[in-house]
Amino acid sequence: MSGSNPDPAESLEAVAARPTGLLTAEWRHVVILSYPADPILLTPFLPGIVEVDLWNGQAFVSLVGLLFEPTRVLGVRLPFHRRFEQINLRFYVRRRVGDDWRRGVVFVKEIVPYRSLVIAARLLYRQNYEFAHMRHRFESIGAESKDQQFDAERNNLEIRAVDHFSGEQGPATFVEYCWRRSGRWNTLGLRTAGSFEVPSAGSLQEFVSERRWGYAATRARRVLEFEVRRPVWVASDGAGWLDCDSARIYGAPFGDILRSEPASALMAAGSSVGLSHSRAFLFINSWLPRYFAPGLFLANAQEAGVR
Repeated sequence: MSGSNPDPAESLEAVAARPTGLLTAEWRHVVILSYPADPILLTPFLPGIVEVDLWNGQAFVSLVGLLFEPTRVLGVRLPFHRRFEQINLRFYVRRRVGDDWRRGVVFVKEIVPYRSLVIAARLLYRQNYEFAHMRHRFESIGAESKDQQFDAERNNLEIRAVDHFSGEQGPATFVEYCWRRSGRWNTLGLRTAGSFEVPSAGSLQEFVSERRWGYAATRARRVLEFEVRRPVWVASDGAGWLDCDSARIYGAPFGDILRSEPASALMAAGSSVGLSHSRAFLFINSWLPRYFAPGLFLANAQEAGVR
């Protein structure tokens, strides 16, 4: 990771801090199942300015589930986009800036329970967002269970939530995210097997969880780069599972990749995050307005030309 990352020794205290930025939100209960992949298979999905990042000579694809808490722009909470789930398929990339590497991700597909987010992502950012009915369930230390289900029908403005608590909520020890596609409920889940700690430097856990940049191709020879500002996450290894019609939902080559055994199953506690534009690129089309869309992993991103 680059030298701009927070000091891991401070992250246990910093994990609850609220970073600043144009767009801020909470990413919580982040489940990451990571699978080895042939980097050649990922090349067609690369934005032009990045290359596939490797860990010990191996490329990885991850299926990630998380709970997205209310989004704020300049500190003001956005209406109609409350707590919701997101499932994203991503792989790992890097871009050289001077003598340093910016390590980030490319999103292949992102699934959310709001059609409004899907429309915004496709129109403004050419992101491959899709709509699905979603729900989640998790158990926490000191809480027997917590179940929430969101009704994303009609105009997606009505939310029904049912909570069951006992005791005080602590870090989640069991998380399950479900989304309805291909005529069935698909499930991504994990049960932790240890304590939450900062991943060891150079570990696969650090490789997949500590990413500060995102990249997306928008139109011919245009790339978006955005920065995610947050503290270092504490995480726990665990036993993960995926019950998913991966071939129909994600297509080739990802269907076959997701049918293999994951090399890593990790749950990160998550944190507050701040999203801001990258300062690494010049504005090529400076007349274009800068957009934001709640719930997207893009905010005030700069559009850059690819040589």
